[in-house]
Amino acid sequence: MLKGLAQELKVPFEEIPGRFAKLQDTLRSQEKELKQLKQKLALQQVDSLMDQFQIQAGYHWIATQIEVADAAGLKQVAEALANRKKPAVVVLGAEIDGKANLVALVDATLSKQVKAGDLIKELAPLVGAKGGGKPEFAQAGGGTDPSQFTQVAQKLPSLLPNGVAV
Repeated sequence: MLKGLAQELKVPFEEIPGRFAKLQDTLRSQEKELKQLKQKLALQQVDSLMDQFQIQAGYHWIATQIEVADAAGLKQVAEALANRKKPAVVVLGAEIDGKANLVALVDATLSKQVKAGDLIKELAPLVGAKGGGKPEFAQAGGGTDPSQFTQVAQKLPSLLPNGVAV
């Protein structure tokens, strides 16, 4: 078996451990590069999403579905959007590995009137997900019905107060 491995790796038998370590390093490096590229790709959506913000009672809000590779990318795009429009309520959904995921981010100046955790508790069941969080950030995952993201976007305005003192 080891002889076959040495032939496959094209190294003498004694050099198998060194070659294996080098392959592991290469794999880690490529995984890191792939993660960075996925993050960059996710953030490229931010500019095109800026015109989808609505204004209600002196604050901005958005609820939409985006394409990301993982939950970290979903959070990263939400944070980027919230940083570009202040004060803001951002609710994003994405289908990740066939499951519905949601994040809600609420500007600190609004979090006494609008709580991200409360938004997720109301919105997550629409896509068959469960979740929760804190007043400024919450998330849900494992949703069984990602096709219902439009219901999330339609329901969010009814959960937002009409008058928020900022």
